[in-house]
Amino acid sequence: MGDYALLYILFAPFVGAIALIFVSNRQAMLVRGIAAGSALVSLLASLYLFFAYDHVKGGFQFVQRFEWSRQLGISLHLGVDGIGTPLVLASSILLFAGIFVSWHIKDRTKEFYIWLLILAAATIGVFMSLDLFFLFFFYEMSVIPMYLLLGMWGSHTKKYNEMTDPDGLKQRDSVGFIFNFGSNSKEYAAMKLVLFLSAFAIVALMGILLIYKYSGLNTFDILVLREQAKLMNIPVLGTTLDKIIWLLIFFGFASIAPLWPLHSWSPVGHAAAPAATSMLHAGVLMKLGHFSIIRVAFEILPETTRELMPIAAVLCMFSIVYGGFVAFYAKDTKYVIGYSSSSHMGYVFLGMAALDYISLTGAVMYMFAHAMATGMLFAMAGWVYDQTHSRDIPSLGGLSNRMPFISGCFVVACMASIGVPVTRYLAVPGAGALAGAVAKISRPCILKSAQFGYDGKGQVRIAAGTDLAEAWRHMGADLGILEAEVDFALEASVIIARGVDGGMALYPPVENRHRHHILDETIAPARLAESTVQQAEDTARRIAEALDLVGLLAVELFVTKDGKVLVNELAPRPHNSGHWTIDACVTSQFEQFVRAVCGLPLGSTAHHSAAVMKNLIGDEVGQWQEILRDPDAKLHLYGKAEARPGRKMGHVTRLKPLK
Repeated sequence: MGDYALLYILFAPFVGAIALIFVSNRQAMLVRGIAAGSALVSLLASLYLFFAYDHVKGGFQFVQRFEWSRQLGISLHLGVDGIGTPLVLASSILLFAGIFVSWHIKDRTKEFYIWLLILAAATIGVFMSLDLFFLFFFYEMSVIPMYLLLGMWGSHTKKYNEMTDPDGLKQRDSVGFIFNFGSNSKEYAAMKLVLFLSAFAIVALMGILLIYKYSGLNTFDILVLREQAKLMNIPVLGTTLDKIIWLLIFFGFASIAPLWPLHSWSPVGHAAAPAATSMLHAGVLMKLGHFSIIRVAFEILPETTRELMPIAAVLCMFSIVYGGFVAFYAKDTKYVIGYSSSSHMGYVFLGMAALDYISLTGAVMYMFAHAMATGMLFAMAGWVYDQTHSRDIPSLGGLSNRMPFISGCFVVACMASIGVPVTRYLAVPGAGALAGAVAKISRPCILKSAQFGYDGKGQVRIAAGTDLAEAWRHMGADLGILEAEVDFALEASVIIARGVDGGMALYPPVENRHRHHILDETIAPARLAESTVQQAEDTARRIAEALDLVGLLAVELFVTKDGKVLVNELAPRPHNSGHWTIDACVTSQFEQFVRAVCGLPLGSTAHHSAAVMKNLIGDEVGQWQEILRDPDAKLHLYGKAEARPGRKMGHVTRLKPLK
């Protein structure tokens, strides 16, 4: 496979699309099978490519070149480097996942999968093209499937569906809502996407043709142009040709990134698109702009890039801030994810603008990580829409009670999207999937129930000799999460309150010690390095902001031996590890919770004493008289009638002077 890996990856989706032309829509399972099979071939070849790429050698590898037109200097020249390889893999992963996310589609199933396969193949073609002609060809090819997928299988916004004329009759107008994104139709979104991308693609094409004409090399080959093109210091319109070309290339491709102020087509497209299309749109289509700028502007005009890239540094700050604010106030799930994606892409531009090897590496890693996280978010948003026919966030209250597994996946994807570090994990949808998940995570690992797990209940450690069927039975749920076991230094937690106005108050991180998987003792404040404390608090703030929290949230953490923090669990309520605040803080966690949800000013979280909180579990509550003999002990009994093993009957807090 090695020599032809790129051809397998690129042409497998095309072959699948051609094969589907000859299959009837009545054979729905055959249609889905062909689509999934072609996507699987592309995915397996992409995985081979990713792991076979020689990172020590670097440069372009797996190169294939087929001359197309010697007279015009056009060739199908393919190859990948350390930038293209992960993006090709991301495209293949999202295509394969998108096939199954769209399994329920019954309206013109064949046509849907044909265009989805062509869309993915076009994005893959951009990431492996070393010829400007074919880079632009594949770039433009991606626009046509997007238009059809949005216009035919997309959805209208809630406001559009509810529109009526003065007589109360349903009113449909795809054009009259340019300045009111909440009322747009899927046809409007499709048309806006095509007009924006096509118009700015012409701008980029002008830059490419100027490179071709004035390089004097009669070739579109990027590797030849980057070594031999001489475009500097040719005076044009009071400036130089290289600057004009650079601006045409940059703004032509920046529209798809999308960079402010060329961004407005993107969130509208996200909202209207079916789930699989949104996954590819956010996961890889948006990266075509960054990649093309790197491949053309950075490779062929490096000196001009150093001079003009600060333009991107300024504009991307607007993308970051504007996208974040709009996402914060949006009420449509897809608009939230779409605008947050625009904000994320601003960070990629910021990494590119630093013009440093490390920052560019970070930008590429960010693009891959964003593709995975946002792809998962759009998949979950699409699933919820298919079940509820609503994307209106206020209308989806209580979703976690009805869809706990989907809600859990949403939270995990949110954590990934905001860059919160977690241990390695896999969702386990049933007992039959456990063996495969354990093989991927490796033993020892922890199997957790996806719902109703508490104080060690619904958790099983899977060691070398553990019977998997027995582990699943003991876990006692239909859905599970498998996590890699963490060799941590200690367990900690941070409790954060966030009010209706967005104001936040944090209690200091505490150290938690467990016995038989049940919290036994909390030491406040935790004995941590200042840098670790800062990590823990920053993580809690980011999570509370991302979840638009109103109330109280306990963020449980693993602190590794090198001082890093990993998020373990979230508890959106007053938490056992916060009971020490009753006696040691100005405002207890319980009072703070009431203040937050009632819209009252948050209280001070200052602690006047250090504290050690000890849970009284089971028969330990019988020691209450002895505890009261300690003048520094604060006893709290919960009034439970029966003491059972593992049951929390109360707690005692012992205060100590602050050091």
